[in-house]
Amino acid sequence: KANAFAPYAERIEEAVRDLASGVDSNLHQLLSRGNPNGKDLILLISTNRGLCGGLNSNLFRAIKRWYPNLSKHEGITIGKKGQNFVRVNGLQLVADFSEGSPVETVSALARYAVDGFLEGKYKRVVVVYNKFINSFFQKPTKLELLPIFQTSGEDRVLSDAEAASFWNDFLIEPNPLIVLNALLPEYVENIIRS
Repeated sequence: KANAFAPYAERIEEAVRDLASGVDSNLHQLLSRGNPNGKDLILLISTNRGLCGGLNSNLFRAIKRWYPNLSKHEGITIGKKGQNFVRVNGLQLVADFSEGSPVETVSALARYAVDGFLEGKYKRVVVVYNKFINSFFQKPTKLELLPIFQTSGEDRVLSDAEAASFWNDFLIEPNPLIVLNALLPEYVENIIRS
């Protein structure tokens, strides 16, 4: 069932990034750059138990490669193995969602990440997890969740003609700001959920 959601999540991500490329990044804080002096918030998704081969250890090695100095960042964990990794490696644990169903805790986790980013506490919010390829291979993956970048991954200013053409594809009512205020936090939650 989880894999059935993947195409939907990918299309939502594509639509939000396309929409973001047609609006001024200053229109919504989740589209703009984070606090340059802030920390990275790392959302670490791991397993609760071992006996799964190199699944967790491959992910943890990748995290150490991506973040050589973990003590400069903060972390939220889902999974007891991730919680232990954070304690041993000096990442400041600000929340742990290992108990209970991960599906039920996603809303609280997303709200914490969005609020911290909007308050300027974080420069970036990143999700690290094992992406399922097949039953023999899972790829350690780092996904930058916030800020929500435009399709090209960088700020791009559309010419007047490009902007007019772009907005012909979308009818946004009542206005773009109200839609973005409702859509972007839900988008963040859906990306974590997927």
